Order: sequence, then structure tokens, then C-alpha cells
Amino acid sequence: MTVREKVAIALLGAGTGWNMGNIGPIVTPISEEFSVSLAAVGLLSSGVLCAALLMATFTAPSLMQRIGAANGARAVCGCIGVGNVILAVAPAFGVALGARALIGYGAGLAFIFGPARPLGNPIWAPDNPPTDGLEGQRASSPTEP
Repeated sequence: MTVREKVAIALLGAGTGWNMGNIGPIVTPISEEFSVSLAAVGLLSSGVLCAALLMATFTAPSLMQRIGAANGARAVCGCIGVGNVILAVAPAFGVALGARALIGYGAGLAFIFGPARPLGNPIWAPDNPPTDGLEGQRASSPTEP
């Protein structure tokens, strides 16, 4: 594994992990800004995120098979990045919930796409060769040119 791949995987993991708990420190300001209860902020913080994360873990293997690990990593960054921008400027609580769902979906994809390279693409069936990590190239066997 190259240094570039190691750095990319570490950043993907750090960014995904940060998004799991980035609402906690600002619960009171969110509650006051949107005039919602602390329970509603809890829904924003973990409920919606975890539901979307679970949905993503069920859809990620087939998505990875179609688009490859490199494009999957790009999809993760897109979901999480766009979701965070929307969350930061959300004019209404419903928009914030939708943004958090997008972040959760991206995090769920990260849990599948992120480990694909260092674990040797374990979700691939023998008749579906894995992509070769973040470059998105098909892995070749020693007998293939």
C-alpha cells in the first residue's frame, strides 16, 4: 500500500469519525437556533445519522461492485462534504435533518469503502475481482497481462 493510499484512508476514517460526534458540543445553540427540544437535537445528532448509516451499509456492497473503490471513496467524500455544508447553512430544522441523513449515508459508505483496500476487498465474490484500492483499477492475477 502506498503512502498516498494510507493518508487517504486515514483522512477518510478521521473525517467519518468526526462526523459521528460533531453535534454534541453545540447541542444548546442548535436547540435555541431552531427552537426545538433537546430530544429533537438528539434525533439530529444520532437517530437520523445512524438510520442512514445502516441503510448505506446494506446498499454499499452492490454500489461498490458497480462503481469501484476509488469512485466509492469519492462518493463518501461528496456525501459527507455536501451534507456538512448544507448542515452549516440549514435555514430550518428539516433541512438539517436531511443534511444529517446525507452525512450518515456517506459515513455508512465509508465503513464499507474505507476498509476495502487494506483488507484486500473482502466483500468481493470470487467471480467478481476487486478493484485495486483507491486507483479504481481492476486487480489482475499473475497470469493476466
